[in-house]
Amino acid sequence: AESASLNLKQLYEKCARDQLQNNDNNDGKDNEDNEDNKIDEATLGRAKSYSIDLCPKFLMGCGDLVKMLIHTGVTRYLDFQCIGGSYILSKEKDNKYKLNEIPITAKAVWNTSLLGYMQKMRYKSFLMWIVGVDINDKKTWKKCDLNNQTMREIYKYWKCNDENVINFTGHAVALYKNDNYLDDKSLTIDW
Repeated sequence: AESASLNLKQLYEKCARDQLQNNDNNDGKDNEDNEDNKIDEATLGRAKSYSIDLCPKFLMGCGDLVKMLIHTGVTRYLDFQCIGGSYILSKEKDNKYKLNEIPITAKAVWNTSLLGYMQKMRYKSFLMWIVGVDINDKKTWKKCDLNNQTMREIYKYWKCNDENVINFTGHAVALYKNDNYLDDKSLTIDW
């Protein structure tokens, strides 16, 4: 039976299986017999120590759902934990997958391999602008008009319109489920 959560070995097997299906040079060898598909538990720890949720459930710290859960007392039966970071599985140029931490601070932007040098500088400026934006003070918007521009236009203004930047910013940082927010002016200020 399929599960919504995978341990590290199951995730690796799923990614390897998907990669083999995408490659034309599959010679029919069993995926599990290949030495390249073994998990190095000495380095990574036990595979069962990981639980990668295929359907992540995040409750934002100041969200209405969290307030309701606290108010109803259900927190006596649930455990809440802070997450150490958000990660994205990205496809590299050689069609292999790499797990990257989503850069959400200026320091993290400089350490990520998701962006090239010039993209890092632009993304840092973009993040700093976002932090400084006050919805009620149009002076903080710089040359952007958050009431009349789409997010696609905002990305273009900040020269952050690379597909990778848009994908991880929109989906991993802002937690949008689809790309509708890119062209919908009403979602530019969706705070």
